[in-house]
Amino acid sequence: MQPHEPHAYAHRAGVGVRVVNARDAIARAEALGVRLRLEADGQVKLAAAAPPPADLLAELRLCRDDVVRLLAERRRPAWADIAPEPPPRVYQPGDPDPLRDGLLASARRHMPPLPSAARGRGSSRADGE
Repeated sequence: MQPHEPHAYAHRAGVGVRVVNARDAIARAEALGVRLRLEADGQVKLAAAAPPPADLLAELRLCRDDVVRLLAERRRPAWADIAPEPPPRVYQPGDPDPLRDGLLASARRHMPPLPSAARGRGSSRADGE
């Protein structure tokens, strides 16, 4: 006995039995101008200019689970199998910060020095005197 292709189904098409698999059923549907779309809830939606043949619908129903799996694989982006990059290191106080350091250096070069009271030196009148 010869093994069949995985996920192949027998379909009675009037006379005799034809073996159908999901990939062939989807290819046949697309060749006939039927667009298959997988909804978020797992339902398969069909769109076509004319009603699809009844035997095509029967084939798609027969191997529905495999059709859903194949449509889900199509929808998955190619980069989904690539390992994600490690997250960037979180900034810690004291780490060099080129933007901050550059702005401070520029400010020191172009602004006059602050008076001593504004820099936090000298006495403060905050104690209510």
